[in-house]
Amino acid sequence: MSRKRAPCAARCNPPGCYCSPFYGLRRDSNGKCISKHQC
Repeated sequence: MSRKRAPCAARCNPPGCYCSPFYGLRRDSNGKCISKHQC
């Protein structure tokens, strides 16, 4: 797994119903809810 510098949008899925963007949350490639700064 290469650690390239990609923008958050490229590495994280959009937030879902329970993953509110209001709280700065995004989804990772596994669909897990993570903080935007973890992307």
